[in-house]
Amino acid sequence: MRVLIVCSYKPQLPDGVAPFVREQVEALRAWKAESQEPRAKSEKVECEYYHIKGKGMIGYLREVPKLWKKIREFKPELIHAHYGLSCLVANMATRRFIGLNSSRRQII
Repeated sequence: MRVLIVCSYKPQLPDGVAPFVREQVEALRAWKAESQEPRAKSEKVECEYYHIKGKGMIGYLREVPKLWKKIREFKPELIHAHYGLSCLVANMATRRFIGLNSSRRQII
């Protein structure tokens, strides 16, 4: 399974990824390794990050064409977007509805 993680770029961190985002990706890989599902054991989970480097609404909107290009190149089966603006950018880049699940509320 190919998973694209869309998240804000954190320049103060070595890899630019917030620790909780990295932990979720590691948990996905661990779950897959421990799964009893035959299909899950045979499938490899390949995750790539797309860092949104723009700030504010205009900065995020400028990322849409770049994210669209990344999606066309990587061909993910699943797009996991963090934060509302990241989800908005992913929706615009894919031209499809992507649900948002945040710690405060769930939008589907």
